[in-house]
Amino acid sequence: MAQKSCVAQMGGLAEMKELFRLRVSDIAKASGEPIPDSDLVVTRASSLHNIHNNSILFIKKLTEGNMAFVKSASDCLILIPDDTSTDLVDAIRAHNVIAQVPNPRLSYAKVMTAALKSVLVRCQYINRNGAFIADDAVIGEGTAIEPGAFVDHSVVIGSNVRIHAGAAIRSFTEVGDNTIIRENAVIGSEGFGFERDTDGTPIRLPHLGGVQIGRDVEIGVFTAVCAGTIDPTVIEDDVKVDNLVHIAHNCVVEKGAMVIACAELSGSARVGQRSWVGPNASVIESRRIGEGATVGIGAVVIKDVEPGATVAGNPAKPTAEITKVNRAIARLVADENGR
Repeated sequence: MAQKSCVAQMGGLAEMKELFRLRVSDIAKASGEPIPDSDLVVTRASSLHNIHNNSILFIKKLTEGNMAFVKSASDCLILIPDDTSTDLVDAIRAHNVIAQVPNPRLSYAKVMTAALKSVLVRCQYINRNGAFIADDAVIGEGTAIEPGAFVDHSVVIGSNVRIHAGAAIRSFTEVGDNTIIRENAVIGSEGFGFERDTDGTPIRLPHLGGVQIGRDVEIGVFTAVCAGTIDPTVIEDDVKVDNLVHIAHNCVVEKGAMVIACAELSGSARVGQRSWVGPNASVIESRRIGEGATVGIGAVVIKDVEPGATVAGNPAKPTAEITKVNRAIARLVADENGR
C-alpha cells in the first residue's frame, strides 16, 4: 500500500520539524518569559549539537567548550543562563536573539508550550480495514496494518512493514523496511520530562523529536519507545526488542542489539552494537552499554559498561569481579567456621 501526501512532497521527516512560524515577540508575550522584543521568526526547536536556523534552543551552561556549536547558530532564539559572561554573549549576539534567564530549561519548556498552542493539525484520519491512519502518512508498498492500529500524522513507514493490532505510531516516527511492530506497542509518544517552576510545579518539556526505527527491527508487545525531546530516539537496523520494554526519550539502540522483556532504558542511554540487555535490567540516564556487552537479568546499570563485558547485580558489576568477591567471602566464612 503506497500513499502520496504532503509529507512526501515536503521531503521527509526533517522538513516536518518546522512546526510553526512565530515572531519572538509574540512568543515572549504568550509565554510570559523575559525575552527581548524582536521580529525574528522562529519555526522549530534545535538541540545544541544539531542547530538549525530560525529555531529555539536552550543551553544550560554556555562555555568556551560548547561555543563551537553555538557559533553555528543564525537567526535563532537562544536561552542561556543569566550569569553568562558578557564576552560569551557578545560572541553570539550579532546573528541571534539572546535571552538570559535564571533557568534556560524551564524557560524553554514554557516558550515551546506557548509556541505549540499555535499549531493546528489539519490532517484527517481514515478508517482502513479497522485501522485509523492519518491522511498525510506515507505507507510503503507491501506494508500491512492490522485492525485497531493507529498511525498519526507526519509518519513515514517503509515497505513490507507489519503493524499489529492495537499498536500506535505517533507523529514524527519513521519506520524502516521489513520491520515488525507487535500488538499494543506505542512508538513516539511523549517521553517523561519535566522542569519545576519556581513554586515547585512540574512544567512538561514538549517532546518533538520523534522516533527513527531502522530496517528489519522487531518491537514487542506492550513495548514503549518514547519520542526524543528535540532530536529523535533511534533504533538502528536489526535491533530486536522484546515485550514490555521501556525505551525512554533520546536513547540510541545500535545495530543488532537485543533488549529483553521488562528491561528499562532511561533517557539518553545508549546500547552498543550486538549487545544484550537482559530481562528486568535497568539502565540509568546517559549510560553507555559497550559493543557486544551483556547486561544480566535484573542488573541495575549506573556506570558505563565496557565493550564485551558481562555485568550483573545491583549495582551492576563485571561478573569476574562478583566471582572474586564471592570467593573471598566464602573463604572468610570457612575460616570463621573452622575456628
